Amino acid sequence: MSGEIGSYLRRLHDYLGKSISDSHEPLNLVSDIASLCFHSSTPADQALITSNLFDKKYGVCVFLRQAATVDELTAAKDELLRFLEKFLSQIGKQILPYAVDLKDTCMSLFVRDRMAKVKAATFPLLTQLLEVCVNSSVVTDLDIPKMIQKLFMSCASSKLSATVIGGLYHVLGSISESFPVEMEPYSDRLLNIIIKVLQKEMLGKSKKPEMTIIAGCLRGLACFLTNFTQSVEEGSPHAGDIFKFATMTIDPKPMATMSRFDVPRAGFHLLAKHAVQFKELIKAKYKLLYSWLMDGCRHRNRDVKNAAFMATESFLQTVAQEMDSTAPADVEMFKSFIDSFRSIINSPDSDTKEISIAIRGYGFFAGPCRRFMSGRDIKFMFNDMIQRSENLFVTDADLFEDKLSHLPSFLDALANILREMTEVSETFVSSLEKLVVLMMEQYPRFAIGYHRQCYQALSKVMLALAPHGAVLRSFLSHITYQGLIRSCSHPVVMEEVTISVDGSVSGVGDAVSRPRSYLDYTQLWYHMIEAPHNKGIQLQWSAMEEQKLVDRTLYDELISSVLKLVDKLDLSSTRTAGLDGEVD
Repeated sequence: MSGEIGSYLRRLHDYLGKSISDSHEPLNLVSDIASLCFHSSTPADQALITSNLFDKKYGVCVFLRQAATVDELTAAKDELLRFLEKFLSQIGKQILPYAVDLKDTCMSLFVRDRMAKVKAATFPLLTQLLEVCVNSSVVTDLDIPKMIQKLFMSCASSKLSATVIGGLYHVLGSISESFPVEMEPYSDRLLNIIIKVLQKEMLGKSKKPEMTIIAGCLRGLACFLTNFTQSVEEGSPHAGDIFKFATMTIDPKPMATMSRFDVPRAGFHLLAKHAVQFKELIKAKYKLLYSWLMDGCRHRNRDVKNAAFMATESFLQTVAQEMDSTAPADVEMFKSFIDSFRSIINSPDSDTKEISIAIRGYGFFAGPCRRFMSGRDIKFMFNDMIQRSENLFVTDADLFEDKLSHLPSFLDALANILREMTEVSETFVSSLEKLVVLMMEQYPRFAIGYHRQCYQALSKVMLALAPHGAVLRSFLSHITYQGLIRSCSHPVVMEEVTISVDGSVSGVGDAVSRPRSYLDYTQLWYHMIEAPHNKGIQLQWSAMEEQKLVDRTLYDELISSVLKLVDKLDLSSTRTAGLDGEVD
């Protein structure tokens, strides 16, 4: 395979020294290279392919730099940059030996290539590369300060297209998120530039706003605010403007006339990441914002809907945290949200995403619920929620991927409410067990991005039951036994495999191409036993004693479940006579 890639790369380099009559030929070569690279099955193959791709003589970086002034290769360069972005997400830290060369190549294309299409394609790759390089040994060699200076010099150019300008502000923002120390001397300058550009594009009436510039600025701001906060509480003079720009982009009326949705997605994303910085402004406009966010969650575009869902979660969490008194305004706000959640859950027209929002909302409002409601009301609410959850996930046989992805959120919210309950009935625990066992059984179907949510939901449920002693033991006994049965009820893998200390598996094909086996569950069990000590999972309300109790009980019940299963296995053997009369 690596030999084929080397051959394709040499043929690609041949186009640098000759007249190109058909631009599709080099483009097809790039597609062939990408196809080969994405079909590598083992880490060893991947390492060899990466070495070939970044060869000092015929590698992709050499080709891109030499092709920077060749306009006929624009399509091939654009496709190659997009391929490298996807490939980088696959190989991760394996790129580090070639990171400096790749960064220099991106900057060379940005400065020297005449085509906006190529310039713009360098930014997503550069952003992802810098994220991978954070805290690595190559940071000094990347010379981030020099790169920042070059990018700022380009901000003053009047020759750049709207797409390139938007990408430029986004990549500067991402640098401020990944390398705040290097960006610190330029932070005020970058913020002022972005604010002025947004004011010109969104408030100016002299020309039609450039949506790609607005989207790029908002994405850059979402990154920038991670390390350079601009909260109302800190007295930032820009907090009001940033909040205004973000909320303007999610207004359903202008959104209804759009054919592309990069701007509202960027606005939702900014609010999802940084709603807490604008908590006072959010509280003042909570009714209007909530209606806009819910409209976004019902949007026809899937990406907009997902972004709105994340923003709504962050909004509800922020509002719940601000509900810290029994003042009439807070009581009214609390009742408004609880009524909305109840209406969504009881409506037969609510889809899975809307019900998930209501369930998550109940979870975020668990603390205020204890302040404003009686224990009986909380029990009734929990019962209502868990019955709805069972109807969605257990009773309904059609577990589509979109529906399944909300299960960890449901369990997370149920754990928050459990934490506020003084008594937990057997009926509640039985329903909770069904949902947890279902998530464990369906774990291989979850996209990798949802695995962390699964681990955290399991940890929070176990810790929520910790104060209830015998209930915790009964719960863990059930889920470990049923989980083991579901993990091991699959064909034995005949290939040689290696399971590392973190539960990850190597030496086999990917999970999509092979039948499901116990290997697909190893990381789930690893994180169940070790959580929340691994992968940075932090549970704000967990006490050390409760965590130790959960750890001990879980380990005991796991061993007990293993012994039960072994005891039930039929390990008897029989002796049979062969055709020649000998006993086998």
